[in-house]
Amino acid sequence: MTIQNGINGDGGGIYCSNSNPTLSNVTISKNSAYRYGGGIYCSNSNPTLSNVTISNNSADAGGGIYCYSSNPTLSNVTISNNSANYGGGIYCNSNPTLSNVTISNNSANYGGGIYCCYSYPTLSNVTIANNSANYGLYFCARTNCIISNSIIWYNNPQSIYLVYSDIEIHINHSNIENGLK
Repeated sequence: MTIQNGINGDGGGIYCSNSNPTLSNVTISKNSAYRYGGGIYCSNSNPTLSNVTISNNSADAGGGIYCYSSNPTLSNVTISNNSANYGGGIYCNSNPTLSNVTISNNSANYGGGIYCCYSYPTLSNVTIANNSANYGLYFCARTNCIISNSIIWYNNPQSIYLVYSDIEIHINHSNIENGLK
């Protein structure tokens, strides 16, 4: 199934509020939102995405996915060529679990790949590459992230940026260009 060419204030492709959808073998492409979630908007939701492609979407925050107070689970997902002011690939104020995910070629002013605040993301076997913004991964206040067996490379001008001192990043067996700054 393909969801494309949607336009909305929030959730150009899919709007999830207080729900727990399961999406498999879906392409979400060429959607836009004036505010949040060009591809997918999630608020107080726990979506499960498997074998999903999210590409060429745009929004002010969360070009690909916008998550607020949610616990999304993503496996075998590609998030690419999305754009936003905050979080070209993913805007996160949530607790996502990502496994076997590629986040590439997204653009934003802050966090080309992922923008996280007040979040507890877990990334395993994730590739975050070729995203353009101030930083590939942008972590601001009260974030605790676990990154394992992942590659974070070719994100301009640096791979990971920590805004405040109340951020914890736990990294295992991963390749991160230029390390933490």
